[in-house]
Amino acid sequence: MNDEPVRILLLRPDRQVWRAAAEVGLRAWPLTGDDLRSAPVEELLVATARTHRVAHILYFGRSPALHRAVERASRTVFPARARALDRLRDPAVLRRILNQSGVSCVEAVTVTPPDSARAWLENLTLPRVVKTVAEHRVDIVRDADAVARWADGSPPMPCVIEEFLEGPRLIVESFSHEGMHHVVGVTGGAGAAPPGADLLYPAALSQRDAAAVRAVVRAVLDLAGHEEGPVRTDVVLTADGPRVAAVDVPPPVGAAPRLVRAATGRHRETEILLRLAGRPVPRPLAARCAALAHLDDGDREPPRAEAVAALRATEHVHDVRIVEGPHGRGDAEVIVRAASPHAAARRLATVRERWATLCRARR
Repeated sequence: MNDEPVRILLLRPDRQVWRAAAEVGLRAWPLTGDDLRSAPVEELLVATARTHRVAHILYFGRSPALHRAVERASRTVFPARARALDRLRDPAVLRRILNQSGVSCVEAVTVTPPDSARAWLENLTLPRVVKTVAEHRVDIVRDADAVARWADGSPPMPCVIEEFLEGPRLIVESFSHEGMHHVVGVTGGAGAAPPGADLLYPAALSQRDAAAVRAVVRAVLDLAGHEEGPVRTDVVLTADGPRVAAVDVPPPVGAAPRLVRAATGRHRETEILLRLAGRPVPRPLAARCAALAHLDDGDREPPRAEAVAALRATEHVHDVRIVEGPHGRGDAEVIVRAASPHAAARRLATVRERWATLCRARR
């Protein structure tokens, strides 16, 4: 039996992550701001990972560029894992694997000539989802005019044309280690969040539906041969059961982990580190739920700091951030906590009224 601690490389860890890595018994090496000025990030990650023979390269921050650097470095250091990632990222390959295995079957066709793609769309019942393989772009084509606009845009080929899945949409965050797939959280999106909310955690699912969603996600990861690292899977709960709509590797920088923290007090980073160390992970049930909404005041000016601070001080508001919105400016993204989805909807309505008042006052 090998009792040597698992070796990990942490890119720009904050104090909480660095402390947690030590507390759970991992052997960690950091790359911080000072280190990153000496050479390109990807080059440093590869060199450091090889020097210290680490088993994982981890980054828990919000920079998409650094997430991509970690992915590229991991492909170089761990080439066997890269093959599974390629299967998950290629919509044509993934859909073929799933349909042939009878898991999350979705009507789909892979097309290479652009004229053939247009012909398929013109003869299929709309709406349809079109996924371009090279750019990982997803378009929802809803009518004949949309078909013409899509074709006139010279989309890169090949593409996958899939049926549009009807039903509540779910975001499933998972982390795999040594082939074991751990579902970190299931967040409700469109159709699965209360009125006025964009996201809800935990998703309001029956025990049967929750088990089915977890099962289909784990099956997808098994079929792709994925064994290590985080994945986001978008699932639609159709009348025929859960169906996988998309898989993102690495997961995009999103709000779902913050919703989990707001509802449970649980840090995703700590849970992942515990998994790597082989330590038991506390699984507290959410004592409350957390809902997220984007607040658009209709103005072209970015929200002022004092308005954001006042909104943050509003009762039951857990977090407020400024995120990119229309017109190239920032919108307020707010998270509220409540005892139930219905209560969360009421609190979001109060927050919207408060935000409207604050925005009117600045004009």
